[in-house]
Amino acid sequence: NVILGDEMGLGKTAQTVALIQTLRTIEKLNGPFLIVVPLSTITHWEREAAAWTDAYTVLFHGSADSRRAPRGQVKYRFHIVITTYETVVQDPEPLSRVRWTYLIAHRLKNRHSKVIEAMRELRARRRLVLTGTPLQNHISELWSILHFLDASKFDDLDDFLERYGALSAGNGTVGQVNRLNKLLRPHLLRREKADVEKSLLALQETLLFVEITNLQKLCYRACLEQNRELLLRGVGSQGGGHVTFNNVSMMLRHCCNHPWLIREIEE
Repeated sequence: NVILGDEMGLGKTAQTVALIQTLRTIEKLNGPFLIVVPLSTITHWEREAAAWTDAYTVLFHGSADSRRAPRGQVKYRFHIVITTYETVVQDPEPLSRVRWTYLIAHRLKNRHSKVIEAMRELRARRRLVLTGTPLQNHISELWSILHFLDASKFDDLDDFLERYGALSAGNGTVGQVNRLNKLLRPHLLRREKADVEKSLLALQETLLFVEITNLQKLCYRACLEQNRELLLRGVGSQGGGHVTFNNVSMMLRHCCNHPWLIREIEE
């Protein structure tokens, strides 16, 4: 059970499908293989499966009517099933009946989400998680992935945070980094573009500060004034939930991007 953590753009999809083809042709493992992906990428996965394998692939997603025909095929008359997170949550029954040879998924960083809860219920001999950012925001996201891969080994989040939580804030020690690397070594494969394409120039970022227009300033001030009491009270006060503050933050971003993103301003 491993994480394929290659940087974005290095072909995790093609590698995964090629792995399936290798298992089928060399190891004589015909599946079944379940791939769970975002809806926006499902056609890309279908194309890659057709390009890199000769496996019989079934798409299982969409409305109840569109899933009705594939449901009958989810009885081992296939090699690969490609589905979406939404389908796993909404219609798990036909997928949970199958003992999968390999379960492949990504976007499993929120340990409280319905998606990861539904994914844990699926039976599989092996699991593979794809992510271009194994550790992006908080160390608990990494634990969620590891717990999905091996719940018996990574069974205690509090213990994991006690050992490595300081790394999220940039306060970890060299010893913690080395211990985490040793812990991850059996579970993580990762390449960066610099390791693969030596001819690429180093990434350079240029920040350009652009002053907002008078109309944008007017909208920005109006948004702050409209929510003045809420902002002064802070999160946790009556009516001061995270969702409300996120809405205010989003409106301020709209002001900065373009005032016409706010419907009332455009009208």
